[in-house]
Amino acid sequence: MCLFAFNSALAEEEPVIFDVYAGRYLLAQSLFGYQRDEILFIPVSALADALGIPYHLELAPLTLDLEKTAANNMMQLSEADNKLKLSGVGIKETIFPENAWLKDYVEFDAELFIQAEYLEKIWPLSLEFKYRDMLLSIEPRGFIPKIEAIKRDEYRKQKLKKRADRKSGRFHAGIPYSLLSAPILDWNWRYSSASNSHSFLVQGRGDLLGMGNRWNLLSGNKSDPRLTYWKSAYQVSDDDAQPPLAGYIKSLSFGDITTQSISDVFPYSGGTGVNLSTFRRSGNIFDKRAIVGQAPDKWEAELYINQQLIDFQTISSEGIYQFDVELVSGMNQITVRLYGPYGEERVDNHSVVITPNYLKKGEWGIAYSYIKTTSSISSMLYDQQIDSTDAHLVTLGLGLGLDADFRFNLISRQDESGELRTILGGDINGYLSDIAWRFRGYFTDTAATYSFSFDKKGDGLSYSSGVSDRSQWPVVLRDDKDVIREAYAGLNYSLNDITIPVTINNRVFFKEAISEDIWSLDQVVRFRLGHWNLAVNNSCDFFEYTESLCTPSAILRYRLGGFKARLLHQKEDKSDDYQQSLDLFIPHEIWPEWICKRYVEEYKKYCEGFGLGVNYQSSDESLLDLRLIWSGKSNHFSVGSELNWNRKDGAGFNLSVKGSLLPAKRGGYTANNEKLSYPAFGRIYHDENNNGTLDTDEKLISKKRFYQRGSISDFTNAEGVWMDLKSLSQVSLVMTDFEDPYRISPVNSIDIPVRPERVAYIDWPVIDTGSVEGMLSDSQGRPLSAVHLVLLDKESADQVAEMYTAYDGFFVMDFIPPGQYILYMRTEKEQIELARPEVSHENLWVVVNPVYQSG
Repeated sequence: MCLFAFNSALAEEEPVIFDVYAGRYLLAQSLFGYQRDEILFIPVSALADALGIPYHLELAPLTLDLEKTAANNMMQLSEADNKLKLSGVGIKETIFPENAWLKDYVEFDAELFIQAEYLEKIWPLSLEFKYRDMLLSIEPRGFIPKIEAIKRDEYRKQKLKKRADRKSGRFHAGIPYSLLSAPILDWNWRYSSASNSHSFLVQGRGDLLGMGNRWNLLSGNKSDPRLTYWKSAYQVSDDDAQPPLAGYIKSLSFGDITTQSISDVFPYSGGTGVNLSTFRRSGNIFDKRAIVGQAPDKWEAELYINQQLIDFQTISSEGIYQFDVELVSGMNQITVRLYGPYGEERVDNHSVVITPNYLKKGEWGIAYSYIKTTSSISSMLYDQQIDSTDAHLVTLGLGLGLDADFRFNLISRQDESGELRTILGGDINGYLSDIAWRFRGYFTDTAATYSFSFDKKGDGLSYSSGVSDRSQWPVVLRDDKDVIREAYAGLNYSLNDITIPVTINNRVFFKEAISEDIWSLDQVVRFRLGHWNLAVNNSCDFFEYTESLCTPSAILRYRLGGFKARLLHQKEDKSDDYQQSLDLFIPHEIWPEWICKRYVEEYKKYCEGFGLGVNYQSSDESLLDLRLIWSGKSNHFSVGSELNWNRKDGAGFNLSVKGSLLPAKRGGYTANNEKLSYPAFGRIYHDENNNGTLDTDEKLISKKRFYQRGSISDFTNAEGVWMDLKSLSQVSLVMTDFEDPYRISPVNSIDIPVRPERVAYIDWPVIDTGSVEGMLSDSQGRPLSAVHLVLLDKESADQVAEMYTAYDGFFVMDFIPPGQYILYMRTEKEQIELARPEVSHENLWVVVNPVYQSG
């Protein structure tokens, strides 16, 4: 509990004590008002007086006896060294206005948090006002880390260090940035109105310094799934490489004409802009995509597509992972699992939809795109590298029939010198039986590129092949003479949990009349049985003028609950030595008390993730490297010891103790205008009476799993405490049972504004859910892929689930509560009913195989 006393010139009152962690208010004596059912009511006029008209509200820290407060699970608030120890208070009142011009009640929600562990005073203030359908909130993002002079790569490499003071036994934090003197406050204004047929929402959000201001407008007919959505953004940055960006349209629909942001149409363009089209952009049965993300160096990344392990790699020193993959049409659920050297684990989720969307024979469409790059990062657009400021793209599509269409593109862009360059090209996409093929070609005044590829995906044997001859697209800008000719062929065999892909690549590089032929061969065997996962890889590069290089490796992983083990056996580059490493991570529910006490104080009994890491490595320089690591599920702590035995120049011995302390971030923006995240804590349990009290006889939710923004977050512990470590603005939770993930709450989600001491009162019963699955085909039995399916509740007509059919027409919709539903196929012009499945407690898995009678 945090104890604070509020003193006011209005009257000398006894302190008001708030127990924010238990979620209730212990009122010693009323402040400016009166008490009713343990809720404090304050008149508006009294609040105004308290805020400085003419009185003021000031904070008086209390110095308490630690031994006495420890018995009551309280925190100590001290004035030692003019620094406040982890402390906070939350106030939640309902204000009854005395002003005549206010006709309705105004709900007031104010929270005041103070955190100054190893820092100077930080007093972010959060205010929220509601009046009828309008909401105005001012939210803190703390203080901005001043890192403008530090490059992103350098800043990533810097660590927040903690060293042990042997004399006092205390840990000190070294922070590589200073704090600005001005806090950043968020404002949020929202107005919404809804009737039986129409909905309307206006929302504005930003801060008082003008960074990241944005407005949203959302309106539409409830019976029409298409909504008009408009968004503008204005960003301010001190970085010369990132000039201010004017507002742009996010998405707007007028009949058959739809706009989309460039980030949606070209997710790796590196710029912003707008796309205006009469048809959807995507027109491929399959497409190559780059799955890119950031993670600490020396971590390992595993790529899963639709729950199947596809590839893995070690994070580079730049802290970036990138997987170049081919995705088939339909919804592709992409998961990247990241594993740290000491048992850390993180999950990044992506959803990519590849839609064929062939134009019918004789039909045509046109699209226009405008792109404005905002940084010096190269933009990727149709396999071209563009270091320009503006780009215009006009696409003309024509339906050829026979499951094929043609797209012609005219690209005009201005390079850094101001010269206007034009690129002409197009692609033809087709689908023959179960084989997808594509021809693509682009031409400029100085370069040309073409490629042809075909692909077959599915269970059993699948294959892909392609050829390309292209000049490097920087030739358009820099007049280099680099040319790459490439051919590849791949075979993939998958049966149940065994996958054996073999890929052969040949690349020929030409540069200033000097060419080198490079062949590469990748052989991977992946095997999964229960909790075991084995991947054996042999990657070879055969060079024309230099020595060939082969790198075999094998990784064996075992996962069961929180226990993780990994065995790596890999040949080192250009040597006959092999590197072996064994990693074990055994988590425990409770952190060591002394670790918790150093930082989280009140949260010490809520600490999660005690880990024991054992690492064994063998190389030519070190025969033994033993690490015992205590680390939590969060990045708050990483405390360890190392034991090294070196035999390079004789026997050696080294023993060291290392540790790091990462303070919780309170939000804000970096110099690159990237919003910082900070951890959030909470307690979730059944509150049947919804009275805001935590009684000992109320049942706590324990060992439950939550889906948070599409990914699986940490479990709640035995006391119902959950922790979200990378929250930006709010946390969306859906509860499922730990033992059976198909036991889910009928409540879809709850949005909790992120505050480190936020307590959520939830009464969520858990029920059995099932699935609706099947295969969609036409009247001749051919599977229909990339068809947009939606499942609506029969009674309320609310949408329960949606997805796109896979390449073989298969679809599955999980976590469907018992009830009666209607399965629709949604097109741009209509919604066609396909089936009426009914999920019951007796039949939780419903299989339907609808047939679409095409006209």
